[in-house]
Amino acid sequence: MEQAKFSYHVFLSFKAHDTGKTFTDHLHTNLFRAGFHVFKCEDDDEEEDKIDELKLKLKKGIEQSRMSVIVLSPNYASSERCLYELVVILEQRRNSGHIVLPVFFNVDPSDVRKQKGSFGKENFQIVNGESHKLRDWRNALKEVADLGGMPLQNQADGHEAKFIENIVEVVANKLRPRDLHSAPYLIDINYRAEDIISWLQDRSTNVGIYVICGIGGIGKTTIAKFAYNSSARSFEGSSFLANFNEIAKQCNGLVRLQKQVLYDIVGRKERISNVDEGIMMIEDAVGYKKVLLVLDDVDDADQIDTILGMTDWLNPASKIIITTRHESLLKPSVPHKVLKLEVLNKMDSLKLFSWHAFGEDHPLEGYLELSERVVLQCVGLPLALRVLGSALSGRRPEIWGSALEKLETIPDGHVIEKLKLSFDTLEDDHDKDIFLHIAHFFLGMDKDDSVRILDGCGFHTIIGMQNLIDRSLLTISDLNKLEMHQLLRDLGRNIVRMESLDPGKRSRLWNNKNSFRVLNYKTGTEKIEGISLDMPILMEDKSVKHSIDTSSSNSNYSLGTDAFTVMRNLSVLKLNDVNLIGCFKEFPKRLKWLSWRKCPLKSITSDLSLEGLVSIDMRYSSLQQTWSGTEVDLGIMTLLHWLDLGGNPINDLPDSIKNLTRLKTLNIAYCTKIKYLEGVPSNVTDVNADGCISLEKVGSCAKGHPVEGYINCINLVEIEGVFKLEPLENVDPQVLANNMGISNLETTMKSTMVSLVFGRVYNAERLRNEYPGFVQDDITSLFSLSPKKLPPQVLRFLKILNLSHSWELTRTPSFAGMPRLEKLILKDCVKLVDIDESIGYLQEIALLNLKYCKSIRKLPRNIGKLESLKTLDISFCSSLESLPMELNMIDSLKVLRADGISLNQIICNTNEQKSLQALFSSWISKSRISPEISWAFLPSSLVSLSLVSCRLSDGSFPEKFSNLPLLEELDLSENSISCLPEWIKSLPQLQSLSVKSCKMLKSLTEMPNSISELSIHSCSSLEMVTYQSLLSEYPSLVHDYNCDSLVMMQGKFKLEALENADPQMLKRFGLNPETVENAMVKMDLFSSFKIKMLPPQGLYEEGIFSAFLAGNKIPRWFTKLKKANAVKFNISQPLKNIQGLSIAVVYTSSESEENEFSRAYWRRQENIVQNRTKDLKWMHYPRVFGVPEGNEEITWLSHWKFGDMLQDGDEISILVRLNGLKVKELGIDILCEELSNCKVASPDPLFSNDNVPGDVSQRGSVFKIGRGQ
Repeated sequence: MEQAKFSYHVFLSFKAHDTGKTFTDHLHTNLFRAGFHVFKCEDDDEEEDKIDELKLKLKKGIEQSRMSVIVLSPNYASSERCLYELVVILEQRRNSGHIVLPVFFNVDPSDVRKQKGSFGKENFQIVNGESHKLRDWRNALKEVADLGGMPLQNQADGHEAKFIENIVEVVANKLRPRDLHSAPYLIDINYRAEDIISWLQDRSTNVGIYVICGIGGIGKTTIAKFAYNSSARSFEGSSFLANFNEIAKQCNGLVRLQKQVLYDIVGRKERISNVDEGIMMIEDAVGYKKVLLVLDDVDDADQIDTILGMTDWLNPASKIIITTRHESLLKPSVPHKVLKLEVLNKMDSLKLFSWHAFGEDHPLEGYLELSERVVLQCVGLPLALRVLGSALSGRRPEIWGSALEKLETIPDGHVIEKLKLSFDTLEDDHDKDIFLHIAHFFLGMDKDDSVRILDGCGFHTIIGMQNLIDRSLLTISDLNKLEMHQLLRDLGRNIVRMESLDPGKRSRLWNNKNSFRVLNYKTGTEKIEGISLDMPILMEDKSVKHSIDTSSSNSNYSLGTDAFTVMRNLSVLKLNDVNLIGCFKEFPKRLKWLSWRKCPLKSITSDLSLEGLVSIDMRYSSLQQTWSGTEVDLGIMTLLHWLDLGGNPINDLPDSIKNLTRLKTLNIAYCTKIKYLEGVPSNVTDVNADGCISLEKVGSCAKGHPVEGYINCINLVEIEGVFKLEPLENVDPQVLANNMGISNLETTMKSTMVSLVFGRVYNAERLRNEYPGFVQDDITSLFSLSPKKLPPQVLRFLKILNLSHSWELTRTPSFAGMPRLEKLILKDCVKLVDIDESIGYLQEIALLNLKYCKSIRKLPRNIGKLESLKTLDISFCSSLESLPMELNMIDSLKVLRADGISLNQIICNTNEQKSLQALFSSWISKSRISPEISWAFLPSSLVSLSLVSCRLSDGSFPEKFSNLPLLEELDLSENSISCLPEWIKSLPQLQSLSVKSCKMLKSLTEMPNSISELSIHSCSSLEMVTYQSLLSEYPSLVHDYNCDSLVMMQGKFKLEALENADPQMLKRFGLNPETVENAMVKMDLFSSFKIKMLPPQGLYEEGIFSAFLAGNKIPRWFTKLKKANAVKFNISQPLKNIQGLSIAVVYTSSESEENEFSRAYWRRQENIVQNRTKDLKWMHYPRVFGVPEGNEEITWLSHWKFGDMLQDGDEISILVRLNGLKVKELGIDILCEELSNCKVASPDPLFSNDNVPGDVSQRGSVFKIGRGQ
């Protein structure tokens, strides 16, 4: 399926007479103001002569929208138009991942679900003969109600305005992440990315790693972005880390990447001091989420150790994609998949080149031969095809000829040199110089900052950049950063390298070795326009390090300032950790950008010329004062836009900073000694004072600056004209009395502490004195403390207390002082014995997590008073002896997780039927491995119940579990059961059932039809799955991997010995059931990931019957094609009443493959049938597949039942893809009632899908059949 192109963000479904001019109109306005493009059809005309036209318009609107908001109002069900929209929306949701948000406006969701009141069937407008519509409408209403959604009465106290704000916020969250920008023309992208897309959707239970590798410019990032855009919305969070290698090598680069992960997934910016702290923060924020991470352009395995280390605690359904040039980047011990990209073939190369050169998929007349010559020189490299296509676009043929003559003189394999042709097409030296400047010094920088500096260097940067972008030489990232493919960057550097063999005579120096030698030996010339020298990176080169004298106490190797004297044209100077000695009087006067990080000087020397500077970056230096000697008037720097003094030990800024009339950005972050910030000019739009812990006051000039610039300024008490903070005792008592009602200050201050926030603690001694129970020097939160007894401080407004992994915690404090606590997490407190009885006072507690509290023996009796408790997790509490009877008082409990606790049912005589009762049991034997908690009843309020690894057997299930009318999720994984208990059938709302790794489970029969997700992974004995009745809709998610014995799933597939198959079907293939050859065939089974030797098998899959036989078994009456894997034909006129199509394929191992069949290939074996006339396509991925041994031939026979979807005159195409195998012969036959008396027997009642999916009304649709569907 091609990547969807949407015209709208949101489709609004509503009843116009109910809400069209009121609520829905206001909602539409707010969505529009939030930047969303909304489809809102005002036409409520349902007259018979117009309804068909209206339906087409609505269907198109839904298909072109990313999500739908359904406003279910009292009269919604009385409108055929609304119910039609609802059915189409839900179909779109099932078929293409369309996002749906139900909004219940003045209606009860239960009325919609149960179809009562205004949603009763008596309100539906049904025309005689169309009773099937009633069934579809009722099913749709139940389905949309089951989705949940947003009821007005439960949101914002019923206030519509606030309710609409909440809806807009939910829409914004659901539509994130926004698609990454990708290349405009994606050639064969679905095929190239097919495996990774399938992998992203395989729902495995281990964190997966997928490596995309290949040479630079081959399309690794393009495929990664396509996969990300296609699948990111199915994850709970996602992050695409572009240019990973380049960023990781920078100072604090890994920390920057960790910050991006947190921002992308959690949506907030965090301060991270080091990599280890970042890992902990990511674990806390991300560990429970199913996330997708993409690490783009990784060069060194060491760079991603901190990322791969996350796989131990990431949600098992998470995925990591890595793009790299190194196929063996990861060690074999790290489980991962690898996709090695190959260059494009000649046909696809010509298409890609043509799109960029001509705007269509083929060359214009007169350009075919020229285009083929360009494609030949590009050797299938997508980057070269794009760049050269853009460069030659719009040029006359004679210009192409001249360019090709030049191109063809460059030897094959020199890709960088080929790209120089694009550089040569730039119209003037101005644009070429901008390209070279960016390639050497500006990549990864903010576009706006780069424009200011380059403009200061005399360039017309905006138009110059646009010219580069037009020729695919430059891109601007989603974060407004300058980006350029590595090959193009190397092209620019190679151009400069070719200027002279002597580095001192080149225009730009970026190589640290060359820069150091030129400065050390003073061999520079006036040709030099820019220099970059990073001493720490240079010193990592052992060959250089030994030649540099670093014996002095000063670790900075000294270079003389006189080395710059002759560089009169120097405009860019980037130094890191370099010590310059000497006089700066003769320093280049044309300098525009001075970046001198880790400068060892205590102050900037007064003889340095400042007049022409556009940007000064002195980050992380040793400056104690900005300028030495006589105060320098900064007003002379009339061009300065950017001043960065972050991380310096300066005490204050000079008064003359107010004279910097063009300054836009001021960074003094982590200048920890600055107390006062005065005189910042009003033209400054961006101030960063983050971490200025001594900063107390900001002057009035900063009034208009964003407050975000002063984060972590813990002593800041005043921004003049914005706010001022001072002790209440200093405020005029009369003001307090008149304006705040405070008459007794002392009493008020003792009783009104609003909150206590433990951020970064700089005064640990003071904290220990005030709160003696806390013993750590560096407390960042109330997470993971390890004191033996927590302090009893009053934390009245605390909502979340997470003490997970506090291994020394033996008892909790009193909770009486925490009345607003909503979540109490004590996970993995392995020594916790006692939970204070005051927990009963927590009337707002919704979550209690005691997982892995191995020492706790009992729960407090007052737990029954938790009227708001929704989730209780007691999993793996291996010492738990009993549960208090008071749990029967909790009617709010929705989720109960009791994994790893053995359950022993006892009969309990009681009249109460609502909640947990008689949940008590003592240790019968202290030697038991785990406790046996006795269960009689569960609360009828339960929605989710998890009993994983509870030693359940067929006879040990509590009989009263059927008293769960609201139960939607049930997890019985890792138990010793052979079949499901009878009470499963009486769970009307059950949607998700998991029986993973139930090794003794043999069958799942008569399961509730309500189940939409079924997990049977690793049920090695499971043979069949059936439901209570024949379904039109089957579970949309079935996890059936590693099921060795599974041979039948109702409505999806059935595998049986060929001799037992339908005799009429065998006759279609010329096979006699009594004489079917029992030659064993090597079969690869999708359910088990294993290869088995089996007798011939018959496979039924949604209207397709398949068989795999040894040898060439194509029936003699089939039309045969030698050495063909594709055929296209028209159904001839004489054929009437077409029943179906039979396909026979003979294949063997490819000559280029090893004799042992590579199992990685068969996952992409497919048979594609397309009715081009009706625009319908079917893709069959067989659930089992015959594997040839050596030179053995295998015949794949398949019969497809199409009903009325194949008709006289239709153009049909067939394509067989057997990757890693060689097709030797292809045969086809059309079954028609007029030409054959062979009629297929009545279908198995368990397989009601008599024909392949689809119908003639679904033009443009693609139907996938078989494994994984």
